[in-house]
Amino acid sequence: MFKSKYLSGVAPAQFDQQVSDYIAHQPPGKGRTLNIVIENEDGRIYRCIKTVGQDSFVGLSTFLRGELGLYDRLYDEPRQPSGKPDAHFQVRLTLVPL
Repeated sequence: MFKSKYLSGVAPAQFDQQVSDYIAHQPPGKGRTLNIVIENEDGRIYRCIKTVGQDSFVGLSTFLRGELGLYDRLYDEPRQPSGKPDAHFQVRLTLVPL
């Protein structure tokens, strides 16, 4: 199960519909709640998603990394304190040679 909240005044990412479509087709989860935040192309957090259950969290994280090519800046970090996101997805920067 997923519960999404959009941040007021922040434009959604161009890929947001793909995230919504993924979430819409997932079965309900069971277990503890884990939090994912997603940044738009401007580097601003625009969406917070609460996932219910480890399977939901891992599934969405895998989708964001694998299908959308986003980067989880908290991936190698220790477990976050309560109230902080468990995953923070950003658009990968592509460096263009000068």
